[in-house]
Amino acid sequence: MRSKRLLASAAISLLATSAMLSTTASASSNSKTLSFTVYQPYFTKSPLGTAAQKVWTQDMEKYLGVKLNITWDQLPFSTFLGKESTYLASGNLADVSLLTSQQDINTAGNEGAIVNLMPYLKKGDMPYYAKWLKQNDNLAKVESNGHLYYFSNGLYNGPSTQFGTQETWMVRYDIFQKYHIPIPQSLNQVYTDALRLKKLFPKSYPVGSQWAGTGGVINIDTVFAHMNHTEGDVYFNGLKYVFGPSADYGRYKATIEFLHKLYAQKLLDPNFLTISSSQFPSLADSGEFFMVPNGFGEDLNPSQGGSLNTGSFKGQWVAIPVPKNLYGQVSWHNASDGPGYQMDPRWGSVISSKANNIPLLVKLLDYQYSPQIFNLYNYGIQGKTFQLVNGKPQFLPSILKTKNHEPPIDKPLLQKLPVGAGSGIRIGIQWIPENRDAENQMFGLMPVYLHGKITWDGMWSFTSQTSDGLKSVDPNNFAPSLPLSAQQQTQIANDTTALSTYMNEQLAKFILGQESFSQWPQFVKQAESIGNVQQVVSWDNAALKTLETQNHWSYRASVGK
Repeated sequence: MRSKRLLASAAISLLATSAMLSTTASASSNSKTLSFTVYQPYFTKSPLGTAAQKVWTQDMEKYLGVKLNITWDQLPFSTFLGKESTYLASGNLADVSLLTSQQDINTAGNEGAIVNLMPYLKKGDMPYYAKWLKQNDNLAKVESNGHLYYFSNGLYNGPSTQFGTQETWMVRYDIFQKYHIPIPQSLNQVYTDALRLKKLFPKSYPVGSQWAGTGGVINIDTVFAHMNHTEGDVYFNGLKYVFGPSADYGRYKATIEFLHKLYAQKLLDPNFLTISSSQFPSLADSGEFFMVPNGFGEDLNPSQGGSLNTGSFKGQWVAIPVPKNLYGQVSWHNASDGPGYQMDPRWGSVISSKANNIPLLVKLLDYQYSPQIFNLYNYGIQGKTFQLVNGKPQFLPSILKTKNHEPPIDKPLLQKLPVGAGSGIRIGIQWIPENRDAENQMFGLMPVYLHGKITWDGMWSFTSQTSDGLKSVDPNNFAPSLPLSAQQQTQIANDTTALSTYMNEQLAKFILGQESFSQWPQFVKQAESIGNVQQVVSWDNAALKTLETQNHWSYRASVGK
């Protein structure tokens, strides 16, 4: 199951060279060099040697007043994700590391392996990060028992993108139009539409999935659960922490029953458990399915590198507003953002307690939240990739022009620079805050269904304008960092891992009809036992009450409303 507290597993051994500040003599002058190691992922390619990376280095050196000598240990992102727990267990941390689990970060901090940044924040030594933390109760999202262990991934949403998401519902509009099938406005209508499509195309499975499996944040069961205002785990529902399968008035069970109904009537593509990213485009364009609840908006624009609507394909996939849930309510949108400056507490850069010159490393990571580095990361170099229009960065028209099916990042100029948090080449030390307005420009327009007709809009702006503000937001996206003891955090992590394994195994059985829903009460009872759910919920809510009474934290302030 998806969980912010789920620990990764695999194996790794890493370098760990202490940072040092040395004085290097030269013929004409003395200069200081800050040497340190960095452990982080790279995406499609490493940014080292690119023009924007060089500007990042120059800006950092000017700001810090030293030369930088960085030893980069970078792994492909897919490999990196699976190696966190063993990396931490080795005790050999790089001076600066990217970690991907808030639970891991807090545990490492409690054990003294990484630096507590709170004293630096209180002294005013982190002026740029402090501005982000003051927005929308962001400090409560990343603080742990009065400690601050990491520089969190930051997100900025302007007025046009403030409740957006990159995840979209997609339909084959040409088929719906040709056979006069209404675009679904609710999950119940998804079912009736699927029945009509199955009758028209007996060999099809009208509802498909872009991502394989269950339990993950982008899997089809999670998307449907969020729509129904629930989750198959312990989660924050906007008021308190609950365990979805036993505390949501049957909504989670109804979600899984709905998926089983689709599967049993051959309305759900059986590939939903196994489909790969390479298979999805060809299956989507072949008529295998006609509705995708967990699509990614950027796939709809082939001129900007999208994988759908390409080549000889004569149909048209379009994004649609998220349908209402089984109860006629506004659905929670999967992975939606809030307005303004937000912190994503799942990711963060940490500093090893064994590093030398920690104050300089703090200053360096803090500067990544400055307007200078923020614009460099998201828009590139002024005059080369963007210009200011009415004081706001706008990509140059030449930057956004691409050949058919060519992602913007594949343009030679952008390969050399590179530009954009949404790209496959990312400069600096992750995570530098991401600007959704920049990504909206970068990915270009996609075909969307809005107000009864097809138009074109950006991925983030479309999903924002078709949301219903706070009603569309999954509260768990904005849950705070809870003041739990180190012992509680470790126990919860262990319980969550065991619960996730059990839930994933059983959910597939219920959806496929291999387990009768008459066994649901026993399934829930077993899940509660394996996950120590009552204890976890009790700890979480006690910690939440502490935040609300002592720190005056509130959900509405956290989400920006």
